[in-house]
Amino acid sequence: MEKSFDKIELGDEQQEKEPKISYHFFYSPHGTREDVKEIKSLFEETDIYAPENYVWGEQEKKYLEDLSQGTIKPSACQNPALNYLDGLIYNSKKPIIIVDISKEATEIRKLFRSSRKIFEKSLGFFAEGKFDEAIEKIRLYVRGEAEANITREEKIKENIKNEIKKFLDNNPNYKNRKELKILISLGSLHTHLYKDLKAGNINLSHSFNQYPQIYSSADETIRRIIFDKEYNDELLAKIFVEDFLYDYLADLTDDSNKIDRLIRKLSSQLNISDIRQISENSGKNSKSKITEGLRSRGIEVPRSKKEIDKMLGIK
Repeated sequence: MEKSFDKIELGDEQQEKEPKISYHFFYSPHGTREDVKEIKSLFEETDIYAPENYVWGEQEKKYLEDLSQGTIKPSACQNPALNYLDGLIYNSKKPIIIVDISKEATEIRKLFRSSRKIFEKSLGFFAEGKFDEAIEKIRLYVRGEAEANITREEKIKENIKNEIKKFLDNNPNYKNRKELKILISLGSLHTHLYKDLKAGNINLSHSFNQYPQIYSSADETIRRIIFDKEYNDELLAKIFVEDFLYDYLADLTDDSNKIDRLIRKLSSQLNISDIRQISENSGKNSKSKITEGLRSRGIEVPRSKKEIDKMLGIK
């Protein structure tokens, strides 16, 4: 895994008095410590850190700045990934900038809330055996999520330019440096932002927490829409099965990569007709019916962390 800031030559428009800036994007899921632990060496190497911080406010910004200076200690939260990152930031003395959307980005937040409501409706239709209605709703959901993420990434791109300029203008000791390394961490869904920036004249590199990067059917579909690629109803249908499997497996392991790998492996053994039958046979006990539907087709669902590793071929 590449963990260094790659050196890429900039164009002539870079002003001589400004530092030669290199940006590194670290992509990963962000639910557990296991998801983000690979960022440690990158964080130690960087000059400035920009963490993903969806809908931040001044309170969150001040918390991160004070945490970096060591004037406060990390506040434990329910997200192990954030707890780990806070531990890295604590007393590091590294400047923290936020390029994500703030609480003031109300229209973008509305897009995400709207798509989430549609997703919940689609799950309801699936559990009720209304498979065709579920597919139409999930189609609206992935389109809405794609639109919301495209809008969010456009704002992040704008913020990167503006926030870095603001920081350098207010911190001449950094502006006068010869080189400057900036680390930006984002969820692994957002690689289109890197591709978009890469097309410009910018010193840019990236890495993932794990290779190969496996996406759930939901994230793959959203990414296909963002990258203007085709997808089909079978991929949409697998979102329902994988949603159940993710919640089930999350009780057995905190490794999001393992979960994504396994849910894709299990769902790949189902076609759209299989999933339709599972939906139509679900009834009130939809979750247990999904398990039964998988096992009736010879697809075993693991019962322990050890069985997850065995199914993935991990010794």
